Parts: sequence; C-alpha cells; structure tokens
Amino acid sequence: RVKTNDGNIELAMTLAGQGICRLPEFYIADNLKTGQLEILFEDLPETEVNVYLLYPSRTHLSPKVRCFIDLIEEMLAK
Repeated sequence: RVKTNDGNIELAMTLAGQGICRLPEFYIADNLKTGQLEILFEDLPETEVNVYLLYPSRTHLSPKVRCFIDLIEEMLAK
C-alpha cells in the first residue's frame, strides 16, 4: 500500500498499472478522454479539498490580483 499527497505520483503510478487513484476529475480529464483511465466508482461521495491562494500581504491589492482572487472564489463556489 502506498500513501502520497502528490497527485503527480498517484497519476504516474496508476498509469503504470500499480493500482488505482482518487484524483479530481479535472486533474485526469485528458487521461479520461484518451481512454488511459476510466472512472470506477461513480457513486463515491466527493471529498472536500482545501485550496489556498497565496499573495503578498498588502492593504491595497492591484486590481488584477483582486480580480483574479474574485474569479477563483467564484469558480470554486460552484
């Protein structure tokens, strides 16, 4: 049994036939399209994933940075 917190390692081992993985669908979308991987357990509940945006601590963020943060928050809320 192997445990890792690195999605790249999980994916590489799975593609090498070393087992199965549980990764976000967007992470393996290309592999699903090409048939390299297939979804085995569609009924499993999705797990919550923490996402962090790191940026310099400043009182005033540039409009571009603020816009990007707002966009990411909106996308992740869906």
